[in-house]
Amino acid sequence: MPSSGIKIPFQRNSRGLTATDSGDSYLAGLILVALNDCDSANPFQDLGIGENVFSIQDSAARSKIAGRISNVFDEFKRLEMAELSRSGIKFSDQDGETIVNVDYISLESGKPQSLTLSVGQGGFQSASTGA
Repeated sequence: MPSSGIKIPFQRNSRGLTATDSGDSYLAGLILVALNDCDSANPFQDLGIGENVFSIQDSAARSKIAGRISNVFDEFKRLEMAELSRSGIKFSDQDGETIVNVDYISLESGKPQSLTLSVGQGGFQSASTGA
């Protein structure tokens, strides 16, 4: 049975009820919520990364961010929902902003998926998802 739940971000459907989502798009939403699990406006505060997290050139800071992503995916793998693919986590810079490409496999569908995340003071924000 496919996983399903409340659509992330929260929305209403055409009948005014809480919208739901399922499958790989629901999983992508859960991953985004798991990556933004901090209480503060700076989700990397506990990693020792300062307030200005745009265009991170420091390899130690990138390593810490990659570690956080890996830890989240370790839990999704334990739950038999998703695992990082071999290409895994890649950093790039676009217009002065750090972009993280995360390639993973949905264990429910068996299909490769990807998230393109921008790293900012508000945490990870999905730029795009896809197969």
